[in-house]
Amino acid sequence: MSIHEDIVGLIARTIHDNYYAIQLSRGETGPAVVPWDQLTQDKRDANLAQAGDIGRKLSLIKATVAPLVGPVEPFDFTSAELVQLAEVEHDRWVAERKSQGFRYGPVRDDAKKIHNSMKPYAELSPAEQQKDIDAISGIPKLLADVGLRIVRL
Repeated sequence: MSIHEDIVGLIARTIHDNYYAIQLSRGETGPAVVPWDQLTQDKRDANLAQAGDIGRKLSLIKATVAPLVGPVEPFDFTSAELVQLAEVEHDRWVAERKSQGFRYGPVRDDAKKIHNSMKPYAELSPAEQQKDIDAISGIPKLLADVGLRIVRL
């Protein structure tokens, strides 16, 4: 395993741990609202894919990842960046699910590979959009947790 794979793995686990904590605090349940060691491999792979895509997303707002050294200014996404990147994250997730044979249906059924969120971001409920916004807004902290930071170019 390369250093890059190690870091992506750490970020993936941190992504899931943050998601899990947020969903628990909201009283949510579901197949992904379990500790990391209870996730199915496809759910772990989804977190790995999300972690591996962070650099691409940051490049869309002319930012990158750098080592966390010395005094560092906190990084904040603008409101417009949060919405832009949340939509990009949702599109990435939909493409990932489609590649696994999932399709849209009004009622989620993982066994039949039907998911009610497989539609354009603008058509999602505010609660579903918030999941993508949470994923993006958590990036600075999760990178800091593994010794990295975001810098604008």
